[in-house]
Amino acid sequence: MRAPQLPKIDPWETGLRLTGLALATSSIGFAAHMMSDDKAEPRINGIEHLAIYARPATHVASRQRATPGVDYMPVGSTAKSDPRRAPTNYEILEASRDWALVRLPQGRIMRVTPGGGVPGLGSVIAIERRGDKWALVTEAGVIPAAR
Repeated sequence: MRAPQLPKIDPWETGLRLTGLALATSSIGFAAHMMSDDKAEPRINGIEHLAIYARPATHVASRQRATPGVDYMPVGSTAKSDPRRAPTNYEILEASRDWALVRLPQGRIMRVTPGGGVPGLGSVIAIERRGDKWALVTEAGVIPAAR
């Protein structure tokens, strides 16, 4: 009796199947690695520039962890401030979204809120975050934080 003959093995087909198996195994391993590191943020090149579309257009965005050099607050346009109009001798000592401590030119410290007034500057329009510092926007101009 003659032994049954095995089908011929095509080396190209075998190589293709082994390559597919290796790619599938590495994909599963990579997915498991990425899911196991639950505290890390996604590592996608350039994602910090696309994050503006995923963040709300409120002050909440400015309180989130900021990436240096990336401003997540979406704006349509801004007017250039006139350096000749910028108030001098005023200093922001401390600030938050709702209030700021301002040192007046006379040395007096005053707590101001949006809508309130500052002697010599008029009404406070807003207290806003600019980069990693606070700024006081008044009718007379913008007072940047010294620190």
